[in-house]
Amino acid sequence: MSNAKLIAACAAALGLTLFASNDALAAQRGNSKLGQRDEQLVDQAQQSGKSRLVLIVAATKGSINQAVADISALGGQIQYRDDTLGYLRVSVGVGQVKALAALASVQSVDVDETVPMPDPSPDPEGIAALVPQVAPNAATPRNNPYLPIGDTGAAQFTADHPTWDGRGVTIGVVDAGITLDHPSLQTTSTGERKIIDWVTGTDPFTDNDPTWLKIGFIVADGGAILFLLALVAGGIGISRLRAGKGGEGLLKVTMISALVLALAYVVAVWAMTGKPD
Repeated sequence: MSNAKLIAACAAALGLTLFASNDALAAQRGNSKLGQRDEQLVDQAQQSGKSRLVLIVAATKGSINQAVADISALGGQIQYRDDTLGYLRVSVGVGQVKALAALASVQSVDVDETVPMPDPSPDPEGIAALVPQVAPNAATPRNNPYLPIGDTGAAQFTADHPTWDGRGVTIGVVDAGITLDHPSLQTTSTGERKIIDWVTGTDPFTDNDPTWLKIGFIVADGGAILFLLALVAGGIGISRLRAGKGGEGLLKVTMISALVLALAYVVAVWAMTGKPD
């Protein structure tokens, strides 16, 4: 047998082996829509005694209502839905995850997982000496030393096609957070609003996102300070009223403010400490 025929025979045999292995693996997993990492997370949740998991679900095209009904029948709770995208975020019992993944109305499933952010602080030993540079400004050309868009040809491309800059196109960006008031994020090249919407991807109850807790403390602490100021102002109004110097309007406004702030404070504290089952 020639070398060419031998190589071809070996390649064919290897291909059959790979196909057979893939088929066996698929049969072993039951064509599950859960990835290997997702199955690991489910197993970890079961071993740790966790009762529920949050899942990111893509419904089969045109079947989101059916998916909602099917998931609800399994005891799932719909936390968020987007009918246009066929997207669902659901909470379901750990023991029902694989049953959910097997639903015909469900296209794919991912177990929600918090990915820790790396510390962006530079290593003190690796900090190079700073070299003063002229900061970029409105007169800085597109092809500049601050960004590699000239090296990639992007600056030259947009110069040749000035209207091919993405106008009329809406994109979604997954990020840990942006500076909404940054000048570069205010308007598009055609003068339209650049950031049209934003969605927080974490849930304050089920994801244990610490940023929600910080916001809650800010609201609670600020509300408490305003509450005390309202009580002080109310006391001044009472004193003026007793002295016959008026103060009825001040008293009413401050007392209403105090009640509203007290309610806001209670809600903020509940949001930080109370969690649904």
